[in-house]
Amino acid sequence: MYRLLMVDDEKIVIDSISFIIKNNFPNIIYESARSGKEAIEKASYFRPDIVLMDIRMPGLNGIDTIKELKVNFSETMFIVISAYEQFEFAKEALTLGVIDYILKPMNKNTLIASIEKAINKITKEREKRAKELENLEKFQTTLPLLEHNFLYSLIVDNKNFTITEEYKKLLNIDKLGGYLVAIDINSKDSNSISPSIYYSMRDLLKYKYKCLIGPLVLNRILILINSEPNSSTTDIGNYIIKNLSVLYSSISFKIGIGSYKPLEKIFISYEESLIALRSLSNSNESICHINNIENISVYSSDYPKDVEKKLIEFCTLGETDESLKYFNELFNWIQKNFNNNLMKAKTTLIELLVVLHKSLIDSNINIFYNNEYINSILELQNLNELELWFRDKISSSCVEIRKGHRKNISKIIINAKKYISDNYSLDITLDEIAKEACVSPHYFSRLFKEETGENFIDYLTRVRINKAKDLMQNSNISIKEICYKIGYNDPNYFSRLFKKVQKVSPTDYLKSIMIK
Repeated sequence: MYRLLMVDDEKIVIDSISFIIKNNFPNIIYESARSGKEAIEKASYFRPDIVLMDIRMPGLNGIDTIKELKVNFSETMFIVISAYEQFEFAKEALTLGVIDYILKPMNKNTLIASIEKAINKITKEREKRAKELENLEKFQTTLPLLEHNFLYSLIVDNKNFTITEEYKKLLNIDKLGGYLVAIDINSKDSNSISPSIYYSMRDLLKYKYKCLIGPLVLNRILILINSEPNSSTTDIGNYIIKNLSVLYSSISFKIGIGSYKPLEKIFISYEESLIALRSLSNSNESICHINNIENISVYSSDYPKDVEKKLIEFCTLGETDESLKYFNELFNWIQKNFNNNLMKAKTTLIELLVVLHKSLIDSNINIFYNNEYINSILELQNLNELELWFRDKISSSCVEIRKGHRKNISKIIINAKKYISDNYSLDITLDEIAKEACVSPHYFSRLFKEETGENFIDYLTRVRINKAKDLMQNSNISIKEICYKIGYNDPNYFSRLFKKVQKVSPTDYLKSIMIK
């Protein structure tokens, strides 16, 4: 729907324009004004999309009225009507962005064409704005996922760390470093730890800090504060607890804060934040900065990160034997270092659980651990129970992951076959269908061969030839037309393919059908 305001001091002109609009533009609602002053008053509540403005009126003339209206209605389209073909009027009207200049007496078709021109411009602007809003909404939906992946790559896969200018703009990163904040969320009622906490945390922190916020995994959220080396970190913990405690009175928070590090070494700040967090486990305090912990060296630990990485890699692939092999190596290290400290062993494995859970989520595998698993770990009585519990969960998870991979592969091939069936008449390429399946061409080609027993081109050819045979049997169109209908542009090439598959030329095949 469009709103149009007619401004002219002659009633007969208003009546004529009203009649034309009523009979030609059912999608326009209209108002009229007999002076510039009245036009400004009516526009304040009518908010016109189009204004038909007479130049010569008593009091405020048309040009001055347009100037006043443009202040508050910059997107309104103006069409000037004048009984005078004066160059100066036309020139000034054009400088104001007027889209048309119509001379009185008005021609009906000229007026209709001018209004249609204005409607087309408005429609295009509305579509453009709607597209911009749609893109903005998509971006706002995607942005948390980009943050999660980027933060995860800094912490877990830091050897492959890169940051492009595009990423800096997307994530609003303008500093070369920062510090990690790890927040544990605790509640007597585990159901009260809901996703809403993540969004509350996000709104709260984005308002005050330049930061990246990781997802809520189990009961922990990681935050990267993007800052200068000498920036203060003393207030962030108090700020979070003060504001979130008001929203979630039944929940308590423990906050560990690492030291400033360059982005490529932010994983060290992450490890520090976890150490600070662990120091609060038997304390009434809620906040700890790594600098407040005495006699601790972050670099003294020989924790086998490479073994952990291998464990995660093979578990994500669903490889049970390899996963257990690297878990055994990792657990041997835990036994050696924490043989007399069961809680430290549990904490280390819980942190492994979080990293593994995040890795599986990033790989679109959503069958892994939950809050009940954490409770189960805390109830275990010794290292033997701890080892057996983890071995069992890794083994059963690998089985489920393999099943998930198989289902996913089958779904990809089913969708690919449907796509070929629906689009065989088009110029389908392997790259195109791999893109539809959201996998690489090389991976798709291998999967297709494994699942169907034939390569992509042979399968597509068979579908097309079968369709050609069907057309020969059930239509009267020529072989040449059939060639074009099934996706080939060269009849000679089609004939060669047909003979290769059917051991007979299309012409001979057609003759055999006619004989029957």
